[in-house]
This record gives sequence, structure tokens and C-alpha cells, in this order.
Amino acid sequence: MFALRGIAVSLAVLVLAYTLLSLVVAFGWKLAAGARRARMNADFLFGLRMTPLAASVFVTAVFVVPSFLVLEPRSIDEAIGAIPLGLSVGCFALFAAGWFRAAAGLRRTSRIVAGWEQDGAVYGLKPGIPVMRVRGTAASVLAVAGIWRPRVLISEAAAEALSEAELQTALRHEVAHVRRWDNLKKLLFRVCAFPGMARLEEAWREASEVAADEAAVSNPGEAVDLAAAVIKLSRLAAPPAAEFSTGLIDSSQVGMRVERLLAWSEKRRRVCFAYAVVPGLGMVVAGMMVYGTLLAQAHAMTEWLVR
Repeated sequence: MFALRGIAVSLAVLVLAYTLLSLVVAFGWKLAAGARRARMNADFLFGLRMTPLAASVFVTAVFVVPSFLVLEPRSIDEAIGAIPLGLSVGCFALFAAGWFRAAAGLRRTSRIVAGWEQDGAVYGLKPGIPVMRVRGTAASVLAVAGIWRPRVLISEAAAEALSEAELQTALRHEVAHVRRWDNLKKLLFRVCAFPGMARLEEAWREASEVAADEAAVSNPGEAVDLAAAVIKLSRLAAPPAAEFSTGLIDSSQVGMRVERLLAWSEKRRRVCFAYAVVPGLGMVVAGMMVYGTLLAQAHAMTEWLVR
């Protein structure tokens, strides 16, 4: 009973923290976006989207579970209360539904990609990533498929529409998506789905396209080539939507991307995380100094929840 009670309390705190933080992020990020004129960085948006899950797991694993194991008397045979039991069931149902949605999306993506790859042939390699020429579709397929073993797919229609320089730059754009694990990030969004996060996820998709554009070009000429590729492929027939693939035209902001590419400059603002090292270490040291007090407070909170 002790172990079951501990599991129920931990899951209850996890789902409460996750729900509260998700609500804060879902509404708070809009205020932050409205206060900034510049577009938000894709890595920042991804981190913001995953903060509720990461923070709630951290709090549960570092404070709630240890406080229960250390401070909860094992000799007391308490029944599991209705509140922690209901919350723990809700936690299980929430994440089970997320995994179910993710599995369904993976199946749909697999069927669509299998249709694209019919009669496909290996076109070449880009830093160890296979590039396949897709012959079975007239749509503008130029996308990264796969999560653990990604490959780049390009349809004959897309290849014929682009010049060699445009094609090579567009392929570098797709390789950037592979290196950033963007398909895996989409899967994580689906697993931890929460109401109100759709606009944040759409903002991340647009920012991830901009990030891949910037990674693909190193001079104004390449920027013009990529802009031309984006324009040409946007005029061809769109391929079927595959949830866990990432294509060159994977955003509604085609005009914005073309404008940015045509105004390309070597002066890019980079997000530097080095400034966060010292404050982060300070927080860790301070947390270690008061860890015992925090455990006692966490145990008091869970006792209140159980009662």
C-alpha cells in the first residue's frame, strides 16, 4: 500500500504541475510574442513548449518522490484518498491519450510516405543522409521523412522544377531539419498535447523553417537560390499532409521567408546561452543548501493533498 500511495501522490502532483504550467505557457507566450517585434527563435519556442512537461517531471522526481520516501512513515497503513487516486488516473489517461494520438499520426505518416517511396531510387547522400528520387507522384515532394532513420525524398516534379544550384540549397535546408531533429520534436508535441498550444506549435513550425533557411545558406547567392526554390515549389501541386515529415514548403509564411532570404545578411543575431551558466549554477548551489527544507515543504504539500 505504501508503494501504491507513493505512485498515486507522485502522479497527482505531476498532472497538477503539468496542467498549471501548461495553462501559464498557453496564455503567457502570447503576451511575450506581442511584446516583441522580432520573431522568436525556434529553439526558444520549443523549450517554452516543453517546459511544462520538463518542469513537472523535475519537481516530481527531485522533490515529491524523495520527500515521500524519506519522510512518509511506512508503518502507517493509509488508504489512497479519492483526490490523489482521481488525479493519478487522470494523469495516466492524459499521457496515454497523447501516446495514442502519436501512434495514430505515425501510422498515417507511414502510409503516406510509403506511397511517396513507391518505385523510388537513391539519388545520392547528404552528410550520411540518403536522398531518394520519388517517381510515383507529380506533387512537389521535397521533405524529410523518418525520425530515427531520416531520409530526404524529392519528387521528379520538384527536381525538374529546380536548377542544380536551387536543388542543392534546398537539400541543405532539409538536412538542417534532420540535424535539428524537427520530426522528433513534432512527435513530442503530439505526445504531450494540451488545449491552447496550437498557436505556439504553429509559431515553432514557422520559426523552424526560418532556422533551416538560415542554416542552408552562407552567402547572398545561395539565399536567392533558396528563395527561388521556395517560390517554384509553392506553385506546384502540394503533396498530401504527412504529420511527422518536414518539407521545404511546411509553413504558410512563404512570403515572409522569401523576403528574409532576399534580404539575407551575414550579420545574424545569435542566441547565446553562456550568460545563463553562472545564474544556473548559483540556483543549483542554493537549491542544494536548502534541499532538506524543500523536501519537508514538498512532503507537507503532498500530505495536504492526500487529506
